[in-house]
Parts: sequence; C-alpha cells; structure tokens
Amino acid sequence: CPTATIGPSSHLTSRRLPVPTLPMPRKGKRRKKRGKRRPRRGPDPKTLFLARQGVPEAQFRLGTMYLTGDGVPYDAEESVKWMRAAAEQGDPGAQSSLADAYYEGAGVGLDLEQAARWYRAAANGGDEDASVMLGMMYADCDVDMDDDPDAERWLRVAADTGHDPARYLLGELGVAGYPTIDDDDETPGSYRAASEQDAELARAETHAAAPEVMATMLGATPEEVRAMIDRARQAAWRGDPVAQYIVAMAYHEGLGLPKDDAEAFRWFRAAARQGDPVCQNNVGLMYHYGEGVAEPDPVEALKWYRMAASRGQPAALHNLAGMYGQGEAGLEVDLAKAARLNRASAEQGVVGAQYNLAVAYSKGAGLEVDRAEAARWFRAAADQGHPDAQNNIAIAYADGEGVDQDDVEAAKWFRAAAAGGASGAAYNLGVMYVEGEGDLEDDPDRLKWLRAAADGGYPPAQYDLGCRYADGYEVELDGAEAEKWMLLAADQGLAEAMYALSRLYAEGELARRDGAKALDFLCRAAEEGWPPAQNDYALWLAEGKGPDRDPAEAMKWFLAAAMAGYSHAQNNLAFSYFKGRGVEQDSREAAHWYLMAAEQGLASAQMAVGLVYLTGDGLKKDESEAKRWFRMAGEQGVPEALEIVEMLEEMEGGEGGAPAP
Repeated sequence: CPTATIGPSSHLTSRRLPVPTLPMPRKGKRRKKRGKRRPRRGPDPKTLFLARQGVPEAQFRLGTMYLTGDGVPYDAEESVKWMRAAAEQGDPGAQSSLADAYYEGAGVGLDLEQAARWYRAAANGGDEDASVMLGMMYADCDVDMDDDPDAERWLRVAADTGHDPARYLLGELGVAGYPTIDDDDETPGSYRAASEQDAELARAETHAAAPEVMATMLGATPEEVRAMIDRARQAAWRGDPVAQYIVAMAYHEGLGLPKDDAEAFRWFRAAARQGDPVCQNNVGLMYHYGEGVAEPDPVEALKWYRMAASRGQPAALHNLAGMYGQGEAGLEVDLAKAARLNRASAEQGVVGAQYNLAVAYSKGAGLEVDRAEAARWFRAAADQGHPDAQNNIAIAYADGEGVDQDDVEAAKWFRAAAAGGASGAAYNLGVMYVEGEGDLEDDPDRLKWLRAAADGGYPPAQYDLGCRYADGYEVELDGAEAEKWMLLAADQGLAEAMYALSRLYAEGELARRDGAKALDFLCRAAEEGWPPAQNDYALWLAEGKGPDRDPAEAMKWFLAAAMAGYSHAQNNLAFSYFKGRGVEQDSREAAHWYLMAAEQGLASAQMAVGLVYLTGDGLKKDESEAKRWFRMAGEQGVPEALEIVEMLEEMEGGEGGAPAP
C-alpha cells in the first residue's frame, strides 16, 4: 500500500442545509396612531393657504391631516405629496413621515432605499424616531450600511431601545457594552438560541434534510438562490445558527454571495459559538489551513476540533485523529489514539477516516497488522470513490491479501482508481492489460492507462513505454521516443531504464552510438543493484583491454549479481573460479555456482554441470547425473549435449558386449 499521510481533510465539511422560509418579525417601529375619521370637510383654509405658499410647517401639517383623516378624507397619496414638499425643504418630521410611507408602501411604491434616505435626513435633523428606524433597517439588513459613516451611531440608537438585531450587530462590530459572540465571559443575549434543547432539535431536523436541500439549492435559479440567501442573512443577524451556517456556506462557495473566506469564517464561528458541531469543525479547518484568518493556527484548530469531536461530529473526529497522528499543535504523536478516533469517524462513514484506518491496519500504525481488516476498510473507502483506497483494494485482490485473489476484481478497482487520478493504479491497470490478467488482453484501451501513468511521472510506466518504442511492440518503432521515456525513468533512479539506455547507446541502432554514455549508464545501473547490469559491468572489467581491465574487481560484481539469483552471473562466476581468473582456482566452488545456474534452466550451465559430473572435477563423478544434465541442455537446443549423451550410451553398450559403432 502506498504511504498515506494520516492528516486532516483539507476541505470543509459539506453539509448544505435548507434555507427555510424564515419568519419575518415585525420591525420595532413606532407607528403613528391614526385618529378616528371625522366627517369629510375641506382642510383648514389657513393651513391650505400657507401650504400652497410653500411654508414647510403647513405642508407637513396638511400631509399629516390626509394621513390621519383629521378634518379631511384619508388619502395616502395626497399625504405623500405634501410630506414630500415639506421634506424637500428640510422638515425632519416630514422627512420621517415620507420615509414611513416608502417603508410601508403607503401612498407610494415600497422602496427601502428611499426610506433609508429620508430616515437618514430626518435623523440628522434630530428626529429620534427616524434614528431608531434607520438603525433597525441597518441591523435587519434592509439596506446596506457600508457607505454610511454614521451607521454605528444609528445602530447604537436602535440598540439602546432594546432592538436585539442592532445589539447583536454592534457586538459583532466589537463596540463596548454589547454582547459579542467572541466574548466567552458575556452572558448570551437574546440573539442566542432559546434553549440548548431547542437548538439540538433544530439542528437534527436540518441535518436530516441535507440531501434534499442540496438538490434544491443546486437546482434553483440564481434569482431564487439570491432570494433565499437574503432571507438567511436577515435571520443570521438575528442569531439563528442554521441561517448563520447557510450564510457561511454561501460566502465560502460563492453561492448567491461573492466568495469571501473571511466572511465565511465569521459566520461559521457565529454558529459554532452557539454549539453547532459541524460549524465548530469548519472553524477548526479554517484555522488549520489559514482560510479567512491571518495565518494558520493549529492550536486554535485543535480547540475547535475538540469541541466538535466531544459531540461526536464525524469529520472532527477524523481531523483530531490527524493532529494526533502528526503530532501537531504541541501534541505528542499518538498513533493508537489516532486509530481510535479514526475508527469512531470511519464507522460514521467519513471516507478519509476509513482510508487512514485501513492504512493503520496495513502498516501496524497504532494497531496490530490485520490484512483482512485493512481490506475491509479499504473497500469501504473505495465504495465511496477514494482513489487511493480503490488502488489499495485492487492490490489486495491482485495479491490475495485479506481477500480471495481475484484478477477481475483487481482490474475493476484499478480502473476506477486510475479514472480518479491515481497514477500507480493507472500503471497497474496498464500492466494487467499487457499481461492479459483479469481477461483484459483483448481490450483495445490496454495502453491508455499505461501512457497516462507514464505522463504522470511513474517510472516503471515510462520504462515500459520506452521499451515498446524500442521494440515496436503495439506502437511504431521510434528510437527518439524510446530514448525520451527511458531517460525520464532513469532520471528518477529506475535501474532497469539505466541498463536499457546502456544497451541502446552501445548498439547504436535506435540512438547515436556513444560508448561513454553506454558505460556511464551501465555503471549507474550496477550501482543501483540491477543484476543484469552488474553482470555486464563485471564482464567489461574482466575482458576489457588496457588499464581498465580488472578481473578481481569483476569478481565482486559477478558475486553481487549471482547472490541476487541472476543465472548468467552465477555461470560467469563459476567460470572464473574454474579458470582462476581474478580469484584462486577452485573447482568445487565452480561446480557449486554452475549447479545454481543450471537449476534455473541456463543451458550453458547445464552443459557445464554435465561435464563436471562426467570428469569428477569439483563433484563426485557420476555418469548417470552427467547424462541427465546433458539431456536438459539438449532439450534447450544445445546439439553437442545430445551428441555426448549418444556417445556415452554407445560406449556403455560396447563395454557390455554390444557391437562397436
């Protein structure tokens, strides 16, 4: 299995919640009482005369008369007409009443921006009711307060009247004297949940609806999403934790709001402080990776992970396990605790925890090695689409570790992992196509994954592809492509590729002949421990001319390759002992290495063993054993071996009285 970093997930927990149709409480506006309708009669002549002459006080009074039905029939539009006339001349009362009309849509179309404009004018003129209303509008998100330098002033006026959203917003702005979600010592204000029990019930109901909500949100038009988010923002400012979560996700993902990690963090934290474990985990993640905050802060991340994990939040359990596994935030590395936390998370379906638990069982990291349990959890994560888990369960099926060996299942999971971007899986799938494992030899795409793995930088795939171009196997013969892919693999330390390049440069058929490069790559491959390269380098030392010839040094390389089980090196080592080249002559040692090579099926070694048994030079003379080895060599195409067997049998016949040939 590949090495896995047992660390926290790098993504926020995706729990999309419904944007309910949030109740819109009536504003805390003080409405002007309307008097009883009086018998219809015309306006006071003096007032009417002064109003027509442009006197604002008279215009305001006349507008009020039409608004309240005092001495005139009730007429909202006529009221707006005279209120506007007085307001435009700077009368604060008229400005406030005109704002009321725009706010309520009475006598004029509802227009919150115009309402805010006229409340602001009246408030600046000293109208206290207008100050309260303007603060309430800001607090309730009816209008944007960003462009008003006096916004905090109006909010404070509204807050002082007991308007909870204004108090909450002032607390968020950090204004002294008002509760804030960042102050542990403050008694929660009325913007908090009415009770923990109610909050838990609301969260449970919302979490249960998450799948349906995701479909709703993703299927909504931009206008519908924006409308839902606007309602959620209003409820979020009033302290609703579900709405705060929705607003946070909207900012984090740019859904209906501009993407803004700082705002997302702010709202996740608001809900987290009210006990929402999902938001607590998300705050931990944002601290962990420095999203929406000045810089990463593992200590703060650990605090929030622990809060969420204490309530059993699955992703937080996994992330806390990662911190113990890595020893972050001053924790001592504790793989056993990490495994326990990952198990609690894995059993609730967190895919990263399932994968890490499988790795722990596979490598014995905090747990006893258990291949069956490793395969079980790799399969669980693979079923959820985890590419590395898919690759590892494929390896388990291919090798029969923890599950019954099954090439078809292995190919199925390698294909899934490769499609998910796991380069090792792409290579393994390519190998299965080429070698015909899992009944895939006739698949027309058998080179697709091999090439993908090579493009992804996987050395064995690069080497394999280079060999195909060198041999013209399933691709057109192309020396330049062969050299390119082999060089890429060799540069990553693959000894087989170095050895292949050595032969490529030595032969000079597909690439320009270059003896120096050939020797350099041969030495590098030998030093990397590739037995064929060690054997060839030893031959070069043993048979080279001039000062580079060194039979004693050649013996070291023959021995290294022979000890690795390379039959040609075993045969050459035996020959060196037999002839005493680079070492003292030793027929028994020569016979030992000839036998090693012969037992691996090397025909020349089988021939040599037959001669040793025939002559008794290094082994006890045994003509029957000699003939057996000669026959083996003959079956591999050595005609001299069969001729010797025939000659020996004829000689045996002559000794027994049979006619001589």
